[in-house]
Amino acid sequence: MSEIKLSVIVPTYNSSNTIERLIHSLSNQIFKEFELIFIDDNSSDNTVDVIVNTLENSNIAYNLIVNETNKGPGYSRNRGLEKASGDYIVFIDSDDIVREDHLSTFYDNIKDHDSVFVKGLKVDNEGNLFDFKVDRFDPLLDLSRKTGNIIKAVDIINLELLMKIPFSFVLLLYKKDIILKNNIRFNEEFDYGEDTEFAIRYLVNCDMVKFVNKYTYYYYQMEESISRFSSLKRFESVQLFEGLYDYFNDFSYDNPIFYDLSQKLVHSRLPKFVFGNMNYFFYNDYDKDEIFNKMDELDLFNKLKEFKVYSKDDWKFKLKLVLFSLSPNVYYKLWKRFKNRI
Repeated sequence: MSEIKLSVIVPTYNSSNTIERLIHSLSNQIFKEFELIFIDDNSSDNTVDVIVNTLENSNIAYNLIVNETNKGPGYSRNRGLEKASGDYIVFIDSDDIVREDHLSTFYDNIKDHDSVFVKGLKVDNEGNLFDFKVDRFDPLLDLSRKTGNIIKAVDIINLELLMKIPFSFVLLLYKKDIILKNNIRFNEEFDYGEDTEFAIRYLVNCDMVKFVNKYTYYYYQMEESISRFSSLKRFESVQLFEGLYDYFNDFSYDNPIFYDLSQKLVHSRLPKFVFGNMNYFFYNDYDKDEIFNKMDELDLFNKLKEFKVYSKDDWKFKLKLVLFSLSPNVYYKLWKRFKNRI
């Protein structure tokens, strides 16, 4: 067996219907010097058996860890980090797949950089690509053209906080020594948003990132996907952003740009997070009063008032907030009638 250079961490939970598909996409990788680390979160189906049966005759090095009780994705990914033997870390969700050059694209571009950033596309269960309007203006692509595809990590954080780019933690390659040196871990108290927080904390400790304008990751949008599981506790992940505010300020003493990022976190990313999740609950027919009671409990109405306009694209969102502040009940009725057209 060749030397392991890259560790692929895959948390699983009741993934028996999708995990074989992912394994096959990994078995077809051009890059071979990797290990697979599965952390099963005490599944109630036969996910573990499917993993073992699919890999028993393969040449892929793998490690299978089974949690004694259900602990959540953050705990599972942290266990995977503890077992990883590669110099580089890749995260993949159990219901997704990757193109055959996903790992090679990461590894071939990491030299002299702290991370590599690739692109992803959404796919439905029939294999149809979602319309991402990929030809529209992309600030990250525009920035990469000006910089020869080498982008400052703080510029990526800035674009994410302003929600100008499609961003997911699975699109990044991570250096294990940066993770260990800076004690970066997934927050195990939250099941939503902890992955984005992890990626941002990692990027805070990076200098330059290589951007590769290539779609190598495919997100499957499945009704029973663990990544789509949600409840009103999803609102509580606002605490993750508040923790990032303190994290940015710790770095602002040496680099003033982190003060600017902390302000964008509070005045753009956090209000958009709250409002976006509120609309998500509207869309999934959660009880309006329960939604508003939870928002009141977490003081989220006041957090919406913190929003500031950073670009002309923000004015539409600002108008929605003004309408909502005048009467949350009226906004709800209009939203249910017109959905996202208001």
